[in-house]
Amino acid sequence: MKKEIFLIVLIFFAMNEVFAQEEENVESSLPILKDSNYIIEKFVSDLYFPTTFDFIHEDMIILEKNGDVRFVKNGNLLNEPILRIEVPTSLEDGLLGILVKNEQVYLHYTTSESDTNTNWFYKYDWENENLVNPELIKKIPGGSFEHNSGVMTLFEKQVVMVIGDLGNREGVTQNFMEGEFDHTSVIMPIDPEQPPIAIGIRNSFGLDVDPKTGFLWDTENGPESFDEINLIHPKFNSGWKLVQGPASNEQKEELKKNMDYNYSDPKFSWERPVGVTSIHFIDSSYFSQYLNSVLIGSFHNGNLYKFNLNFERDGFTFENSELVDLVLNISDDDSEIIFGTGFRGITDIKQGPDGLIYILSIGDGTVYRIIPNTFENFDFSNCKQYLGINESLKNCDFSGMDLSGMDLSGMDLSFSNFENSNLTNTNFANTIVANSNFRNSIMENTNFKNSNLESSFLDNMSIISTNFSESNLINTNFANSSIYNSNFNKTDMQASLVINSSIHNSDFSNSNLYDSDFSNSYIENTNFSSTILDYVILNNIEAKNIIFENARLWKTNLDKSNFENSNFKNSDNYRSTYLETKLKNANFENSRLSHTNFSDAKFSEVNLSNIYPISSNFKNADFDNSSKINTCLEDDLFSKILNRVFRITGINTSESMQPLTDSLLEICN
Repeated sequence: MKKEIFLIVLIFFAMNEVFAQEEENVESSLPILKDSNYIIEKFVSDLYFPTTFDFIHEDMIILEKNGDVRFVKNGNLLNEPILRIEVPTSLEDGLLGILVKNEQVYLHYTTSESDTNTNWFYKYDWENENLVNPELIKKIPGGSFEHNSGVMTLFEKQVVMVIGDLGNREGVTQNFMEGEFDHTSVIMPIDPEQPPIAIGIRNSFGLDVDPKTGFLWDTENGPESFDEINLIHPKFNSGWKLVQGPASNEQKEELKKNMDYNYSDPKFSWERPVGVTSIHFIDSSYFSQYLNSVLIGSFHNGNLYKFNLNFERDGFTFENSELVDLVLNISDDDSEIIFGTGFRGITDIKQGPDGLIYILSIGDGTVYRIIPNTFENFDFSNCKQYLGINESLKNCDFSGMDLSGMDLSGMDLSFSNFENSNLTNTNFANTIVANSNFRNSIMENTNFKNSNLESSFLDNMSIISTNFSESNLINTNFANSSIYNSNFNKTDMQASLVINSSIHNSDFSNSNLYDSDFSNSYIENTNFSSTILDYVILNNIEAKNIIFENARLWKTNLDKSNFENSNFKNSDNYRSTYLETKLKNANFENSRLSHTNFSDAKFSEVNLSNIYPISSNFKNADFDNSSKINTCLEDDLFSKILNRVFRITGINTSESMQPLTDSLLEICN
């Protein structure tokens, strides 16, 4: 099952393991910007899951998800919070939104009681660098711990907030005309309170106003498909829950039934969600060449996107013909719109009173700042002649060049083009080649050990005997590629795209493949042992001789696949699905199967010894007589009790007790 969007997928207090592994795999480094006229630096760090921030005079207030309000005075983070609010921290709950208006500070947070939560919007006075005199502005009860959104902005001198469907609403504001009209899935003024400006919002972490036109824009998160950027006109209907992404003619006709609010398609969408978050219109003399641009943050891949506005500033312009349809499809090249990469989940972007741009990265607890590069930049007409002379050759064009056997280790070659190049025996060890294009290059015996290839393109190519071990491959595109005898050991491949690929005799062990997509691929003789496979898509694959031993498969989708001679021994399966999957000679011995769904799966010569499943589903599963099963597969009370007896006594593994075990298993299975 694919991860949905942004924070719902992220159970924050289990994330330390994910980001800790990143630090082990790849040496800590700053994010990378495409434009060498600017550099990025850390402004504040050591924050604990920061969600949003705003400026108060020359200083900064930062919210942490656990309820702490932090204050940065004269560029220094104070040791203690200036305010602590008791909040839940599961899923998308917590301290979520802030807006500063003159000497008043607006905060949005959630509280929970029993099985429901409440969204609160409070206004505080700023006195002597403290938040005092809290005043309740808006209360929205009845949520389900997700899709709380809650960012705010100033629009037409009013405080405006956005909130999602709270995960459980189906009313008029979600385009169910038989339901109630309430203040969920809306953008609305709350101080003073006015009727909603927009409805049909699934979930959003981005609101901003264009300083030139006064237009209001938002970003919106889709489920398994389509994140959006929208221009919010008065009485706007964003379409949820009838549509996410561009609507069909039939969907547009259906949306006309909600006559008070008018639908229009997104100004841009991502077919594969990136966890789109903050939106910011650039309005600073330090960024004069980007005054007609808007920045967009993403959580899943940590990219900072830049979109160029059209003349009317009501849409975007593109040079890449693939983007003219206003949709980034899975196979499209997104290099034109990427401005930076390497952030660990962007949650907020704002321009400071100093005219610089500040970016909040939740995964590493850091506020970054983009500043002009005061050093002279060189425009190399022939980058190859400077190899070995200059350590930094960003944005270089090496396309069609013979770089075979060259030592390019330790260099910064980010945002470069290696298309159609010969990279045989080339050494990129410890090199930064983030967001680079390797399409159609010859890649054999190439060494990328401990390199940064984040958001690079290695799709539609043949990769032979290449070493990617201990590298950063976050959001890297390997779609439609053939990979032979290559080493991905201890890599960070979160959110990578490996669809329609052919993988042979390769090693992905001890890696982090969180949210990667291997669907429709052929994989054989490949090692995924001790690998994190949370939210990975492995559906419709043909797999032979695969090792998943000691791997973690949380909410992994393995539906409609064919696994032959695969080893899942000691694997951790939590809420994963194997719907209609064929498992021949697969070994699940001693694995954890918690809430795992094997409905309509076919088991042949499978070892399910000592698995003791917890709330797992084997409905309509087909087992042959050669499969080894010594535990109960049903989820009724008798089966749970019997599995506990098996676990404690071990009688199900005793040869002398085999007749009794067989009889009991016939009853529970």
